[in-house]
Amino acid sequence: MIRTALGQRRPFQPISTSFRGTRDVIIDLETYDGADHVEADLCIAGAGAAGISIALQYLDSAHSVIVLEGGGLEAESRSQELYEGEIDGLEYLPLDVCRLRFFGGTTNHWGGWCRPLDALDFEQRGWVPHSGWPIGPQDLAPHRAAAHDILGLGPLNYDPGALRPTSGHLLELAPEKLQHRLWRVTQSIHLSDKYQQTLLRADNIRLFLHANLQDIPASPDGGHCSSFECENYVGRKLRVTAKQFVLALGGLETPRLLLNSTGHNPAGLGNDHDLVGRFFMDHPHVATGLLVLDDPDVMLPYNWHSLTPEGSEARLVVGICPSREAQITGQLLNHSATVAPLRRLAPGFKALRKFRRDLSNGAYENLGEDLRRIFNDLSGATAGLYEKIKGDERPILGLYTRCEQAPNPDNRVRL
Repeated sequence: MIRTALGQRRPFQPISTSFRGTRDVIIDLETYDGADHVEADLCIAGAGAAGISIALQYLDSAHSVIVLEGGGLEAESRSQELYEGEIDGLEYLPLDVCRLRFFGGTTNHWGGWCRPLDALDFEQRGWVPHSGWPIGPQDLAPHRAAAHDILGLGPLNYDPGALRPTSGHLLELAPEKLQHRLWRVTQSIHLSDKYQQTLLRADNIRLFLHANLQDIPASPDGGHCSSFECENYVGRKLRVTAKQFVLALGGLETPRLLLNSTGHNPAGLGNDHDLVGRFFMDHPHVATGLLVLDDPDVMLPYNWHSLTPEGSEARLVVGICPSREAQITGQLLNHSATVAPLRRLAPGFKALRKFRRDLSNGAYENLGEDLRRIFNDLSGATAGLYEKIKGDERPILGLYTRCEQAPNPDNRVRL
C-alpha cells in the first residue's frame, strides 16, 4: 500500500501500459465488455474523500491510475444496502444511513467541519488506556496546505484571535482551564460535484463504477498484495494489478474487507494479532443545552452562520475547549462546545415533520430517506422541536458538544 500522506508522491516507475488516448474514462462494470484483467501503476479502492484526494495528486502525471468505486455516480438502493449491518451494545446511527456508497462517498452529506487535531490528541496519556499514536502533528503539518486547497478551506489560520466580528466579542476565559478553538467549514462539501469533471478530464485516470472490491489476494506471509478482485452485481469479475494499492474505504468498510480476505489467514488479512476491526470510534456529539438571549449579538462570534470572511470559501466557527493543562490535571478527554441558532426551518426539523406525515399517511417507503435527513441534521431536528414546544420568541441558541472517545478494544467491527 502507499503509506505516504496527502500531497506526497511516492516515486515508482510507470508501467508500459498507459491510458492516454483511450476514450472510456468512466467504465461501468455493469456494461463493461473488456478484458477481465487490467493493470495500472496505482489502484485506489474507494472514491470518497481519501480516494479522490489521492487521485488528485496524480492528476495528469506520468502514472496510470485506476479508481474503483462500488457504487455509481448517483445514489442507488442496491449499492446502499451493502452498507447495512447489525449494531450490538450502545445505540449508533444506522450503518446504511450515516454513510453513502457512491462517487464522492460520505462527503455527499458531510457537514464539512475541519480543524487540526491538538498535539495532546496524539500523545500517550496515563489516564486514557490504549492512547498514543505512532505519528504526531508534525507528520501531518506539511500536508495541511494541500488539504486546505482540496477542500477550499481558505487561509491556513486557526487563530480565533485573528477574527474581527462585526458585532459582539469573544468571551474572556481563564486560559488555564478553557480556550477558544477555530473551525473552518468548507462550502465545497460534495467532493463529487467539485472534482468529478476534473478527474474525468485526466487522460491517465480511469474510474470503474459498480466495481465491488471483495478480496485482496496476498503473499503467504500477508506482506504483499498482488491484486484487487472486484465483482459487479451479477457476477461479472475484474482483476486489477498495480504497483501500488490504496485502501480508501473508510473506518468500517476497510476492516470488513480485510476480515473478508482470508486466502492465507482465516482471521483475515493483516489480522495476525486480532486487531483488525477493533478500537472503532467516532466523535460523539449531542445537543447539551440551550441559551435564551436578550441580546443575540453577544454570541455573534460563536454563530457559524454569520462568519464568512470576504474572499473565503469557508465559514468559520468559534468554539470552547478544555486547555491542555485542564485535560491533564482533570484527567479529561478532549471535547468542544459550539453554539448555533435554533430554527424550525432547519433541514432536520423539516425532515422530522415529513417523517410524521409519511408515517400517518402510510407512506412507509419514504421513511428511510426521512430518517437519513433527520440524522444528517439531528441538532436541527431537536432544536426545532424545542422551539415549537416552548413557543419562545426570544433568540435561542443551541449548545452542542463533541467528545473525544476513549479507545476501547471491545468496540469492534465484525463480519
